[in-house]
Amino acid sequence: MAGAGFEAVSSDAAETRKFMEEKMHRNFYRILKKLLYFILAGVILSGSAAWAAEKYYYDWTAPPEIASMKNPYSGNPGVRKEGGAVYQKWCLRCHGRKGDGEGSSSLSLRIPPGDFTDKKRMNAQTDGTLFWKVRVGRGEMPPWQLILRKEEIWKAIGFIRKFSK
Repeated sequence: MAGAGFEAVSSDAAETRKFMEEKMHRNFYRILKKLLYFILAGVILSGSAAWAAEKYYYDWTAPPEIASMKNPYSGNPGVRKEGGAVYQKWCLRCHGRKGDGEGSSSLSLRIPPGDFTDKKRMNAQTDGTLFWKVRVGRGEMPPWQLILRKEEIWKAIGFIRKFSK
């Protein structure tokens, strides 16, 4: 009789063990499946974030309503001096004394600062576009809207324009 009871216990243990192995196997694949979904979601999200960042970096286009804005100080020669003071204080380090993008800090930047002496490039930029770019910044160029008033930015743009004349 002792042997019969042992076989019954042994048989139950084997079935329990088999049941537990199957359950662990199913749980493993369920967890693996969830993990793969999370990894896939991460890849998709990081790819879309990288795409958005790349689009932001390369597509530095001002909204049309801002690009069409006119410089309220355009044609006022006295204002150019004030714009020069703003340029000297805030822009000179990167954009240089000649506006050619070769300022004292330009060598430490990953992307060279804009060259305001390039007539073709500067003629393609409206005052509104320049205003927007200065205000919002990009990459290593800070968003100057946090430091400069709108009037100062407009005056600096008037000054910057002289480099491409």
